[in-house]
Amino acid sequence: MVAALLAAELAKRGRQVGILDADLLAPAIPRMFQLPQEVTKGEAGLYPALSETGVKVMSIRLLLEEETDVVSWHSSVLAGVLQQLWGNVIWDQLDCLLIDLPPGSGDVSLAALERLPLDGVIVVSTPQALVNEAVERTMRLVGEHEVSVLGMIENFSGFFAGEAATELAGHYGVPILDRLAFDSALSVGADLGRLETLGNIYLPNSVAVIENL
Repeated sequence: MVAALLAAELAKRGRQVGILDADLLAPAIPRMFQLPQEVTKGEAGLYPALSETGVKVMSIRLLLEEETDVVSWHSSVLAGVLQQLWGNVIWDQLDCLLIDLPPGSGDVSLAALERLPLDGVIVVSTPQALVNEAVERTMRLVGEHEVSVLGMIENFSGFFAGEAATELAGHYGVPILDRLAFDSALSVGADLGRLETLGNIYLPNSVAVIENL
């Protein structure tokens, strides 16, 4: 949800933006942009799918015969698949390529940190302490690879009780860039593939940080 909203907001500002859906076992980005179950193949590689507002998207979901097909690869395979989705795709000129990583500190996140030229990471959390146990593992992993944490976004802000995201951000000295409250319009928009047509402005501070890189 956060990656899709960031891409949609950047596109509204006239930026050329792409999303690499790196949640290989549970890819959801194509549905949020109502993209067809296919990508275009060229001699030099794969052309990403193009959303209504021009966001370029590559996801393993677009390469499956059916969107509900099970992806059951060993962890040793996932890193190679991620690198192929990044390197074998013809992105052309982009201002920004967002990589939507799965939560936690698993093999895909590790592969992204080791193999992809990341300019920074925005961490997504919630107010719940239990969620932030996994988020802290992510932040430690990022720190071990000397990639900058640009800030944190608190999802479900005000919906769940707790101040765990604020406390974790303070502990690591990173700013809370935006707080994303629960909004049924976002849920419906994601399910219908209409996130990029919603009229509200979401995550303005996070978008500004990305634009300033």
